Amino acid sequence: MKSALIIVDVQNDFCKGGSLEVADANSIIPLINRLKELPTFDLVVLTRDWHSKNHCSFAANNPGTKVFDMIKLPDTGVDQVMWPVHCLQGSSGAEFHKDLQINKNLDIIVSKGQLERVDSYSGFGSPPEKTNLEVVL
Repeated sequence: MKSALIIVDVQNDFCKGGSLEVADANSIIPLINRLKELPTFDLVVLTRDWHSKNHCSFAANNPGTKVFDMIKLPDTGVDQVMWPVHCLQGSSGAEFHKDLQINKNLDIIVSKGQLERVDSYSGFGSPPEKTNLEVVL
């Protein structure tokens, strides 16, 4: 039987001082690193938000909304939480936290939230999104 460790969105924008900070997020990084050292896992996958600047979930892109408002996107009819701008492709906020150990030869990165009109809360995708795999070299 194969086993996998899935590490979800340990990115600067979700860590201390980030634009969408999760309380005490940094405290779990040492535990994640210890888990990664175990010989238990055949595969390590890291997910990341990887948004364009025009992403539909950003309050800044939806005039008249505020962060954490819930709206219905007019073009898709999907209920959408309004978030602050976060995890822009190529930005420092989208980078994995500097203390997170990444094995550049083995770990796999799954980028999500790349479609401008679809928000994604899962590395497995949210229809009609298709996630991609990227081996860290």
